[in-house]
Amino acid sequence: CLICGMVFFSTMISSLSAKLNKHRAEKQEVTLNLRRLNRVLRDIEAPMHLAVSAQKLAHERLTARHRKQLVVDVRSLDYLPEGMQALLHFEMCKAYLLHPLLHWWAAMDGQAIKDLCHKAFSFTSMQRGDVLFHLASPA
Repeated sequence: CLICGMVFFSTMISSLSAKLNKHRAEKQEVTLNLRRLNRVLRDIEAPMHLAVSAQKLAHERLTARHRKQLVVDVRSLDYLPEGMQALLHFEMCKAYLLHPLLHWWAAMDGQAIKDLCHKAFSFTSMQRGDVLFHLASPA
């Protein structure tokens, strides 16, 4: 019984320690990104009201709990070979290739559809209140 208790508590402490380390790493990443933003805003001499708004919005977005992680957010993927990046990009895109023409194209020439996904598709994270299209802006 004593051994079971020791195993249980050591497992619990290990789990809590791992969660704490993960939380610290996430917090450090947010802080680093906000410092980079501050440096850029200072370098371009952004007006104070714009800088404050940008910092506030960036902080909200960086600390959002339910934000879906995108491929573009993972910088280590830049170190992968182009072919591997294209395959990962295709895996993200294939859920959106619903049109029958695209299914036919994928069956006829799989590499071409992968190239299309890699070169022509991009993903961005949108949140409530974001503007996707601006009136009279070029396409």
